[in-house]
Amino acid sequence: MSIFADFLNITSFAKEADRSERTILRWMDDGLPYSRLGSKVLIHVPTARQWLLDQATNRRKTPKSRKKTAITAHAAATLRESR
Repeated sequence: MSIFADFLNITSFAKEADRSERTILRWMDDGLPYSRLGSKVLIHVPTARQWLLDQATNRRKTPKSRKKTAITAHAAATLRESR
């Protein structure tokens, strides 16, 4: 078993989450944990899943944040179903 078995690159993670790569990059800007290995960006799926769930449960007061939370909750549910 590879030590990178739980990691995906941005493209693969976007496919698993049923989201665009741009959305994943935006989530990374918002705090989605990721690692760099040289020029590669890797996302640890269990950690990312927890981050998405945390985002869904941490309601914010601004309407834009609530919209992001709803989208994030859907993505977290999609990831749960795919595993």
